[in-house]
Amino acid sequence: MSDTENQITDSIDINDIKDKLSGVVIENLQNKTFTDTIKNIDSLMSLVEGYIDNLINDKTSLKSYYDKLLLLKKRGFKVANAIARLKYQIEITETSINNLGSQKKSRLVLLKNDILELTKTVLDYRIVIDDKEDGSVKQMREDLTKYDDIDDKICNSDIMQLAIISLSHMSDLQEDVYKFTPQIDEAKQYKDRNFDVGDLVETLELQKKTTQEKHDMYSGFFVNISQKHLERTRKYIKELADTAERVKNDSEVLKQSEDNNTPSIDASIDTTTNDTQPQVEEA
Repeated sequence: MSDTENQITDSIDINDIKDKLSGVVIENLQNKTFTDTIKNIDSLMSLVEGYIDNLINDKTSLKSYYDKLLLLKKRGFKVANAIARLKYQIEITETSINNLGSQKKSRLVLLKNDILELTKTVLDYRIVIDDKEDGSVKQMREDLTKYDDIDDKICNSDIMQLAIISLSHMSDLQEDVYKFTPQIDEAKQYKDRNFDVGDLVETLELQKKTTQEKHDMYSGFFVNISQKHLERTRKYIKELADTAERVKNDSEVLKQSEDNNTPSIDASIDTTTNDTQPQVEEA
């Protein structure tokens, strides 16, 4: 495989991909629904980095106040409980950042796998008319294998590009349906001339009907896959937004506490230096 083929996830103009996706021939409403849904998923996934950055900034604020409380504790202020609570909150926020951040890649991989598997199935059903087209279909299969090994560096543009490919193959499958018409017409002509072609006409008509049904079925599958992942993505983004809002609110409360409240000094801790008075023995 060439270096160019390996650079699937390199910098790609996402707007150019969206334009190409819009330009793909749309045979029916289902294909358009699939296209629009993939675009919606891309738009939502583009929000992830912003939420993660906000969480990181909030964690930094939490850590800053945590460090201040540690200093206050050394000076004798009663802040031990607050320190314990803040430490837990920082750990939870860090876990949220790691888990929610890694989920983006996992979700993209799952979506990629679903689209890729269905696209390969479409190719397997393609009708091959001559050797030239047979070679073309084989090349298409080889091109799809490049997407099997991109999980570690997958990004939004890979999903968009794969959607373009899948719609292209669906368009080809629809064209395969039309290829039966001249073959059926020719078979009818020979049958009318008393050629013993058996049930060739009926067989070809049934195969044409079945191919059209397969196309329509696959179109529905693409829609179902995309809508399923869109719903999951919406829940994922909501979880991100809720987490970011919760941490932000907690950070603001802590900041107000820092600005408005003065922690009390622990009387049990001696904060004086070299001022201890000698004890006087009672007579």
